[in-house]
Amino acid sequence: MDTPRRTPRPASITFLGTCSGGGPIISRNCSSLALNIESNLWLFDCAEGTQKRLQESKLKMGRITRVFITHMHADHVMGLVPLLGTVMTGVTTSPEEIERLRKLGRAKRAKLHIYGPPGLRLLLRQTLGLTALSLSSTYAVHELIPYDDRTRTHARPSCGCDVPAEGAAAPGEGLHVNEAPGMDVLADEDGCWRDLLTRCEATAEEDGVDDEDKADGDEEPSTTTDEPRKPARRRRGKREPTWRVDAGPIDHRILSLGFVVTEPPSYLPLDTAALLPLLEAEREALAQLPPDQGGPIVNPRAVLSLLTSRKQPFTLPSGTILAPPAPDPEPRRKIVIMGDCSGVSNEAFIELARGPSMLVHECTNAWIDPVIDKGDKGKRVRTAELDKTLIAGGKRPAPGTPGEPGEAEPAEGVDFIKMEQERVRKILAAKAVVEQKARSRGHSTPDMVGAFARQVQARRVTLNHFSAMFPSPHYATDTPFPSLLMETNHHSPGRPLPPIAISELHRRVLMSFIESQTTDTWHPVGGVRASAARDLMTYDIPAHELTDAELEVIIQRTEEADRFQDLWRHEGATGITRVFGIRIAGLDKAISGIGYAHQRQEEDKETSRASSTVEPEVETSSAAGDKAVGRGGGSRAAGRGRGGGGHRKKPSTASATGAQPRGEGPPPSRGRRGHARMKSNAQ
Repeated sequence: MDTPRRTPRPASITFLGTCSGGGPIISRNCSSLALNIESNLWLFDCAEGTQKRLQESKLKMGRITRVFITHMHADHVMGLVPLLGTVMTGVTTSPEEIERLRKLGRAKRAKLHIYGPPGLRLLLRQTLGLTALSLSSTYAVHELIPYDDRTRTHARPSCGCDVPAEGAAAPGEGLHVNEAPGMDVLADEDGCWRDLLTRCEATAEEDGVDDEDKADGDEEPSTTTDEPRKPARRRRGKREPTWRVDAGPIDHRILSLGFVVTEPPSYLPLDTAALLPLLEAEREALAQLPPDQGGPIVNPRAVLSLLTSRKQPFTLPSGTILAPPAPDPEPRRKIVIMGDCSGVSNEAFIELARGPSMLVHECTNAWIDPVIDKGDKGKRVRTAELDKTLIAGGKRPAPGTPGEPGEAEPAEGVDFIKMEQERVRKILAAKAVVEQKARSRGHSTPDMVGAFARQVQARRVTLNHFSAMFPSPHYATDTPFPSLLMETNHHSPGRPLPPIAISELHRRVLMSFIESQTTDTWHPVGGVRASAARDLMTYDIPAHELTDAELEVIIQRTEEADRFQDLWRHEGATGITRVFGIRIAGLDKAISGIGYAHQRQEEDKETSRASSTVEPEVETSSAAGDKAVGRGGGSRAAGRGRGGGGHRKKPSTASATGAQPRGEGPPPSRGRRGHARMKSNAQ
């Protein structure tokens, strides 16, 4: 007989904001994500506009039971109070109800638990007080107090966690009328916080007692962290999963936290087909069991419930011993969600995070190959969503790439090995500049994410918290790993696919290139690939290891991405159209505006051949210009290549590519020449 298999608990992550503090931009909100566990939502960070993204998603705000804040930067917390105002709307709350909550004081039990660094409690109290926001329910804030191993002392909380408002010595010290007592959770000596739900809430399995259900004899909430709270009366209603939450410090400019969410132990289902005949045979004996043996049991099926809930053997009156459900041999899922960081120096947290089913890691900055980025046009694509009036000097620098690696066709006699070594050296130097910039601000790059994923042996990796310089592509799906050929919006069946804008294709290739950098450093097994998060993307985590269905999709997308990037490098959008047959809007303009290397090289060769019949000496300098253009050199490099010499005679015929022949007279200035050349290509 086959062993019964457990149906896994649903678990998924919906990204509500994937932009760094440089945002929000049109395609990306600032930081927030929702962990959906058995229809209960746990938010991680809550930036401005989070509730708008929640309304646009398939999630229900009424199911939010916990919020975890990674750090106190504005792009991670400024949406929390507005969210409370919506989830606990107090528009219809009467003065009598507010007064009732005030009188309950420390006896209130929270319906929403909020975890975060010191300062979070004071921020909520002051903001709620200054804005006079009315709430209809209660919340509690649990501040995670760090441990300083140099002084061997803990930091101080931002304000008291359980002082009634009437007894507060200063404004902000007392509980808000809608605030239940929270906890000041002291870090262990290794700097981490373990089992937060058990330490902070009424029970680890369920919410605390509702304030309206409080009865005499219930335990008052404890605010010490030495031992877990005593269980309160169990709340009627749906059960909440007992996923465990641990936290640890990660490297940033201020205290930043990483959270580890671990699935509770699971058990295989009972073989009811084999057990029910045994129970029915002893129905009368079970009904006569004395109370000290768990009786009387009128309905034999109740024994199944006892076995499932108590996880202990049950002895029937005949002496037959029934075994409880066996533990599920499948490994439990673990989800690691990182705040802003430039690495992890706390060894204890690295151990807590080891072996995650999913690692969500920030990736603010990234080096982009100039051939992938396509020069100045690519930068304009990446800055299209930025408000130019807010950028100093009218421009915003893209992630720096000094020393553009060349990809021009080498002349005869060139040492290919030395040329490749020089190309790699320039790439590593450019990446080092971007990494230094990221570390100076407490952020990460794709290579840094891949290195950490390899260190903790992550099964899945999702990149998050991108610079505003990396706008999100658009797909007609909210799943990870969409096809790069997918339309941007759903279209009617039977109708031809609409064309993809060249700027949209550019964004897709850029994010694919960032994913590839992380994957190459991560070195996952079995063709797994990192995923770049998009706003409203939902990533299902059905099991600890990747399923066959997941792997099949990821392998297909990896092959597609590799081919896409290769075509984009050498032929640009024209190659993608040629190979995949997709329609690209604005392709003609893109060829001249972006200046794809392959297209420009072919045109330059034709122009050089036409010019060589009149002025052979120009061919040498023109060829040098072609080499400069070969990899992101742009029209300015071409201008420098042809900058020498005197007047050029007009060729007898135009080139086969349609480029206009050069006129007589003195050569234009360097900048105008590049512009003139781009214009001729467009024609």
